[in-house]
Amino acid sequence: MNIPNELAAILLAMRSFPEGASLEELNNSLPSSIERRTLQRRLKKLKEDNLIYIEGGSRATRYFLKDIAATQSQIAIKEDLST
Repeated sequence: MNIPNELAAILLAMRSFPEGASLEELNNSLPSSIERRTLQRRLKKLKEDNLIYIEGGSRATRYFLKDIAATQSQIAIKEDLST
């Protein structure tokens, strides 16, 4: 599976976890398993792209899908205020 497909699969799997998911829960819900470290890198990329957010730390880390519509409207409002 290539990187864009892996990212899309992760985002799709995260929809099943409105209360957040652990790394293990996410990996188990993917159509094909990803190495733990690779999954961590993919989640880091999604966080950097502002598509997910993370709570907790170490073994208690939970990954949450951001409300993309709300994020996009916040960006639009900021752009309107700056012009």
